[in-house]
Amino acid sequence: IIKLADRLHNMQTFKYLKEEKQKKLATETMDVYVKIAERLSMRKMQNALEELCYTIIAPEKMNQLSKDKLRDNKSSEKIAAEIHEKLREYSKPLGEKISVHMEEKTWSELDSNQSIEGMSSAQPDSNIVFVCPSIDECYIVLGALHQTWKRETLSFNDFINAPQINGYKGIHTTIILENGMRVR
Repeated sequence: IIKLADRLHNMQTFKYLKEEKQKKLATETMDVYVKIAERLSMRKMQNALEELCYTIIAPEKMNQLSKDKLRDNKSSEKIAAEIHEKLREYSKPLGEKISVHMEEKTWSELDSNQSIEGMSSAQPDSNIVFVCPSIDECYIVLGALHQTWKRETLSFNDFINAPQINGYKGIHTTIILENGMRVR
């Protein structure tokens, strides 16, 4: 964690280095440190490092990704609100117990979405997070989602029953909204 923080600081002061050194530092950061941050579930650190790397390595792409991120965040916030409202309609007590918010895509997720005409079939259109007060509510929300919308085949992962090695617990599924949007 200290090495990641040190690298972030080094990346934040890249302007004072020669261009060749900047590119070398950014490439190494993208290849090593971003992946470490991702593995440790340090999403904010990962995002900050990626943003600085793209700024150095591909500034034109970074401009486009910034626009994409703004558009994606607005769309995801709207989708999160609509899904939360549907869950309130499904069960008012359940809808009031949970909080629903969108999860920003990382810069590399946005970059992979640009690969084929602005969209990639590998990435969902939005990532929505449901924070539930208990494990029981997690499974109830999952049931409500699957009863309200179609679920994408092979998209279900239960990390409550089998936590990830880093201790992460959660349930992942991808639903398909009426308009065809895929929401993880």
